[in-house]
Amino acid sequence: MNFSTATGMIPGTGICWMGAPMRIRDTTTTVESAWDGLKGAFLQFRTSRLWDAPRRALDKLPAELGAKLGKARGAARALVSVSYKRTNLFFRGHFPTTLVLVLGVFISSTGFLLTSNHFQNRSQRAFDEPAAHYTAILSQEIDRYLEVINSVGTFMAASNEVDRWEFFALVGKSLPRFPGVQALQWIPRVTAEKRGEYEKQGERDGLYGFKFTERDTLGNLVPAREREEHYPIYYVEPFEGNQESLGFDLASSPASRRILDRARDTGRMIAAQQTASVRANDNQAAFLTVLPIYDSKTEPETVADRQKALVGFVLGVVRFSDMIGAALRNFASADALDIYLYDEAASPDARLIYFHPSLLRRGNATPLPENEVYEGLFSSTAYNVTGRDWSIVVKPAPGHFVDDTSLMSWGVVAVGLLLTALLLQYLISSASRTRAIEHSVTQRTGELVQSNEALQSEIQERKRAEQDRVSLERELAQIQKMESLGTLAGGIAHEINSPVQYVGENLGFLRESVAELGQVLSKYKLLTDTAQSEGLLPNEVAEVNAALDAANLEFLRQEMPASIDQSLEGIERISEIVRAIREFSYPDAKEKTAIDINHAIVTTLTVANNQIKYVADVETDFDTSLPPVSCFPGEFNQAILNLLVNAAHAIEATASDDKGKITLTTRHLGNQVEIRVSDTGTGIPKAIRKKIFDPFFTTKEPGKGTGQGLAICHTIITKKHGGTINVESEPGKGTTFTICLPMEGSGSSPATA
Repeated sequence: MNFSTATGMIPGTGICWMGAPMRIRDTTTTVESAWDGLKGAFLQFRTSRLWDAPRRALDKLPAELGAKLGKARGAARALVSVSYKRTNLFFRGHFPTTLVLVLGVFISSTGFLLTSNHFQNRSQRAFDEPAAHYTAILSQEIDRYLEVINSVGTFMAASNEVDRWEFFALVGKSLPRFPGVQALQWIPRVTAEKRGEYEKQGERDGLYGFKFTERDTLGNLVPAREREEHYPIYYVEPFEGNQESLGFDLASSPASRRILDRARDTGRMIAAQQTASVRANDNQAAFLTVLPIYDSKTEPETVADRQKALVGFVLGVVRFSDMIGAALRNFASADALDIYLYDEAASPDARLIYFHPSLLRRGNATPLPENEVYEGLFSSTAYNVTGRDWSIVVKPAPGHFVDDTSLMSWGVVAVGLLLTALLLQYLISSASRTRAIEHSVTQRTGELVQSNEALQSEIQERKRAEQDRVSLERELAQIQKMESLGTLAGGIAHEINSPVQYVGENLGFLRESVAELGQVLSKYKLLTDTAQSEGLLPNEVAEVNAALDAANLEFLRQEMPASIDQSLEGIERISEIVRAIREFSYPDAKEKTAIDINHAIVTTLTVANNQIKYVADVETDFDTSLPPVSCFPGEFNQAILNLLVNAAHAIEATASDDKGKITLTTRHLGNQVEIRVSDTGTGIPKAIRKKIFDPFFTTKEPGKGTGQGLAICHTIITKKHGGTINVESEPGKGTTFTICLPMEGSGSSPATA
């Protein structure tokens, strides 16, 4: 490709518009130099009679001419004007042939030097722009691949346990957009005691004869030796082409183990060159990214905490050739570029990570030695990949981005010598060319301003995306915090229950005592009345009556029982809430438990009441004949809570002044139990109805949701309980979620939480 054409050559001028401002300065410098040389020659001949007329002409030049020459456009125009006016005087003054030759040689030599320098600068500028552009594309492409690995890591960390099919469902959707991904793997941390369990689970997943393996000294795959800890490749996508890697114990490779240990101890993603491949005849250059996953509600702060909380690693293998090829596929000008990737922390003989040859090399794909790469035209950009310093070096393929300036430069010398006598026409032509350049610069500057505005808009979009990412991270941290608070709430509810119980018992005692005291006071009142009527103890009776009136006895006898009854009602309400919190915070069990579904839903309603009561009224229609249903109580409560909160949010989004309605019904249908949660919210559009159970999918504003609620519901109902969850919705009227759970013995076998 002729890059001069691609960068905007001005027809007939031999000048590239991208460097037009620099070329105006170069032209101005040339003119000023020529004028200074001309004045110097005049001064040498001031005493000569031959120069009387030119001297008189020069003495008449305006004093401000020097200042005007400092400006680009003013200098060219002033020189043309003065030269035009003084040419006839020079020739009428017997302009010497020698001086014409000197001026011709001077101007031609200056033109030769400037032309050579100009084309060299143009080649550099023409190369720098695409090199920077493609470097930015490669950096963004690497970031995209790291982001998908981070996403898988986030999913693995957020779930209690991900099976092989969930891993396939998550990763399989992303792989078509990342052709450079050779493999995305889940590497669990397996102790020697649990090795047998994992191998049996692999066979149950359909991997016949699944065993932990390693390579012997001959490079053959053999059963892995016993170790305190194993790090097998347990899940891998894509499965095709990576089957052989399943079960390979990375702990068997010292280099791989060092990378895993460094990722585990630092707590962040680590990038490294591929140390060894378990795939036969796999010689493609690739790099590894290792992301540690911890079993902790909060981020472990010390190395010891990280070593203790480690669950496993998400490992990605990315092929350089496929990643870079896909990134540059649509840029034809990239075919003329060689791309080198260097690892700055590697030893000198291992610094070259990958070499991407130009398509124009025609079979000669041998990389240059590093010292030759950094000679001539090249562009080097430092890039940090998860703590690893890389250098992206772009260099033109041989024979490209280079202008052959020798013919043009010598042509300037020839033209200068031949056209010395036509200096006036040359200057006029130069001025016209300058005006054409100025016009082109003005036009191109406007285009650059528009491009800059578009770039600023894109920068703002990226900043907003980054803010959204930070907001999502905060929400996920809040979810983890709320999970911890749920466990804490169960303990607090237990502690509250005891004082509430004896406060209630004491109030009951007070109620009975007040009733008995009321009877005693009635008798006592009768006694004083009798004594008063009989005239007995008048002074004492008067004092007692005065005390009774001051105490307002009748008021106390009426209000004290009512106050105690109200206090007992409050204590009973507190007890109900405490029981609901204790039941809702029921710790996740490893085996299913038979529970009363209606009671579990009522408990969850009690917990969610504060969030629901301001936006909706709740109606329940329970089938009282429901038998106990075998399930995981804590996870079932969580699924119902997520649906209730989702319904409340949907009703709140209608922005109506009236309260909405949430209806919960249960039915016994043969060997199944049906639970329906209906709301009068905004409804779900048909276009997105199939996506609502996808992880991280949400239509709520940033900061209002994480897209995990319905995904968690789906996992709990379908994976944990072997049931189904379906949705019916009509936009503007509401949504109904229907859950069907199998009765004991009709569903899947009990799962572990």
